Amino acid sequence: MESPTVSTVPEEPAPVATVEPRRAGGVRTAWLLARRILGFAAMPAMGLVSAVAVLPAISHNFGADGWIGIAFGQSVGAALAAVASLHWPLAGANEIAAHPAHRAALVRQSVRQRLVALACLLPLAVGIPLWLSPGDTLSSTLAAVALSGSCMAQTWLYTGLGDPGRLALFEGAPRLAANIAAIGLLVLTPYLWIYPLLQGLATLTSLLLSLRFVRRLPDQVPTLPRDPSAGELALATTAQVSNAAYAYLVGPLISVVTPAFYPIFAAGDRISKILLQGMAAVPAAFLSWVGGAAPDQRRARARQASIVMGVLSLFATVLLGATMPLISRYLFAGTVDLEEVAWLIGATMGAAFLNASLFLVGLVPQGHLQTTYRLLLVASVFCPTLTIVGGLLGGVHGLYVGALVAFLVLIAVQLRIIFRSRELGAASDD
Repeated sequence: MESPTVSTVPEEPAPVATVEPRRAGGVRTAWLLARRILGFAAMPAMGLVSAVAVLPAISHNFGADGWIGIAFGQSVGAALAAVASLHWPLAGANEIAAHPAHRAALVRQSVRQRLVALACLLPLAVGIPLWLSPGDTLSSTLAAVALSGSCMAQTWLYTGLGDPGRLALFEGAPRLAANIAAIGLLVLTPYLWIYPLLQGLATLTSLLLSLRFVRRLPDQVPTLPRDPSAGELALATTAQVSNAAYAYLVGPLISVVTPAFYPIFAAGDRISKILLQGMAAVPAAFLSWVGGAAPDQRRARARQASIVMGVLSLFATVLLGATMPLISRYLFAGTVDLEEVAWLIGATMGAAFLNASLFLVGLVPQGHLQTTYRLLLVASVFCPTLTIVGGLLGGVHGLYVGALVAFLVLIAVQLRIIFRSRELGAASDD
C-alpha cells in the first residue's frame, strides 16, 4: 500500500515508490500458489501409489473374479457418491473461501444434507452389486457401500481454506494407512472383503477428524445468510447426477454404438483421467486465492486464474500429444496403438481440463453458480452426443473430434461470461 510519506520530492513519479512492494507481493503470491499446487498434488499422488500397490495384490491373490467384483462395486459407489455429494464439491469450496465467519455453519449444513442423501442411496449401493456384479458379490457390495460413503469427504473444505496440509493429513493419511494394511491382509488372509471394509473405516476416520477440526473454525455467525432454496438444490442435484452419468456412462455407450473403437477410446480415456487427476491440484490451489479475495478484486483474480488455466491446458496438450505413444506402450504393453490419435487425445484432455477449471476458478467465484449447473446439464447431453455422432461419422478420429468440439463450445461460453462480467455480481444469477 502506498504511504503518503514515502517521498517528499515533488517531481518523483508516485508509482516508483510502489514498484518494489508490488513486485515483492507478486513473488509472495506466486510462491504461495506454487506451495499450494504441490500440496494439493500430494493427494492424487498418494491415491495413484496406493492403487498401483493394491490392485496387483487383489488380482494376484483373488484372480479375475476378485478384481472385477471390486472394480464393479467401486464404479457403482463412485457414481452414487457423486450424486450424494449434492452441490458441495462445486459450490462449497468457494463459500468457505468467501465467507470465513460461516465456515463451521457451512460444514454442519453440508454434513446434514449429505447424510440424508447417502441414506437414501445406500439401498442402491447394496442392491445393484447384489443383483448385477459380475465378480465376488460380497466384496463388490462392500466396495459400493464404502465408496458411496466418500460423499462425506471434506475435500472441498480444505480446498476452500487453501490448506493442502490438513487435506493430506485428514483425508489422505487414513486412506493410505488403510491401503497399506489391506495389502498385508490380502496377502496373509483369504478374505477379499477386508479391503472395502478398511476403505469404509478410512472414510469414517477422515470424517471424524474433520469434524473435530471444524470445531476450531470461526463460528461467529451460527446460521447462514441464505440457505439454498429447494429449486436450487434440485438443480444442483440434477446437474450432479447428469454429470456423473456422463462421466461413467460415455464409455459403455461407445462400446455399444461403436464397439470397434472402444479399446482405443478406453485407453485414451484412462490415460487422460490419470493426468487430469494430478492436474486438478492447480485449480484447487487457485480456488481459495480467487474466492477469498475482496469482492472488488475477485473478478480480476478470476480472469487471471482463467488465463493461467488456459496456458496450462495448452502445455498439457502438447506434452500428452508428444508422449502418448510412449505412455500407451508402457501402460498397455503394445495391445493398443494410440499413435494415430495421440494429438487428438492430447487436445481433448487439455480442453477437458480447461472446461472443468473455468467452472471452479472463473464462473463460481463471480456468482454464476446457477449458470454453472445449467452448463453442466447441457454438457451431460451435448458432449456424449457429439462424441458418439463423431464416432459414427468419422471413426475413432471422429470420436475425439466430437468430444473436442463439445468442450471448445463450452469453453467459449464460459470465457464470454467470465470476461464480460463488468463487476462482481453484475451478471450474477445467484
